Amino acid sequence: MLRQEEKLVFQTFYDAHPNFAGRPVSWADGADPPDVLCADSVGRHVGVELGEWLNEAEIRSNKRQERWQDSYLKVIRSQEEAAPRHFGIVWLHIRPGVHLSTSDGPVFRQELFRLVSQVDDDWPAHCEWRGPRGALVREFSGYPCLARYLIDVRFHPRWGSGVAPGMRWIGFRPRRGAYSPTDAVDALLELLREKTAKYSGLHTKHGLTELYLIAYYNKALFYNSPYVAPSFGLEEVARIATDVVAKNSGPFQKIFLFNATKPGLDVFQLWPTV
Repeated sequence: MLRQEEKLVFQTFYDAHPNFAGRPVSWADGADPPDVLCADSVGRHVGVELGEWLNEAEIRSNKRQERWQDSYLKVIRSQEEAAPRHFGIVWLHIRPGVHLSTSDGPVFRQELFRLVSQVDDDWPAHCEWRGPRGALVREFSGYPCLARYLIDVRFHPRWGSGVAPGMRWIGFRPRRGAYSPTDAVDALLELLREKTAKYSGLHTKHGLTELYLIAYYNKALFYNSPYVAPSFGLEEVARIATDVVAKNSGPFQKIFLFNATKPGLDVFQLWPTV
């Protein structure tokens, strides 16, 4: 059965790319595998396998930091709140080694969303915030609890339709260190190689007309070093990935790369090329 996160990811993909099968389809949980089972109007079935693009090695090396960050994320719960009108992802820069106390949690959350609302209201008056760097807040006058914990907060401009409902939009910038955009790309290619080497016989077992793969980018935004670099974005990543799956698409009739953190914009069909 699909996890809630996977359901949100696929629904977001479906909303952004409803004609992904080349015809209207309905969908439901699959037998895992496939994760999703789609059906068209004449009863033909399309299986969809989901694979999350993550750099597992980097995540393992950051486990201690993740546990520390989780104490904040469990209090903030941005996925339960409507995303702002004018910006998308929000990065928190916490004072080193400062843990959020249980007693401060409710006040921290209240002040943080009050700051979010203030920046959202002020956004139209600041043209400079609309650039790629967005808005950086370092002054927490009127927010005494935030001032005890935060060094700064970065508000990034929204893309397309913004953050999908139910997705986290406040988090932490991945730690800089030994990892680079190359490591992130290598992690995607490893995912594609792993997936294309599996699932032989799945068509027959589940009566599938077609089987698709969606490699999606979601939690890596918060837990991995970014894949972007100057003059290098997801379009360039997609071109590299396309060359890999062109050599071996495995059992899949279509393969997609989907950035679930920017719904509505970033859906790339890697195989077959269109």
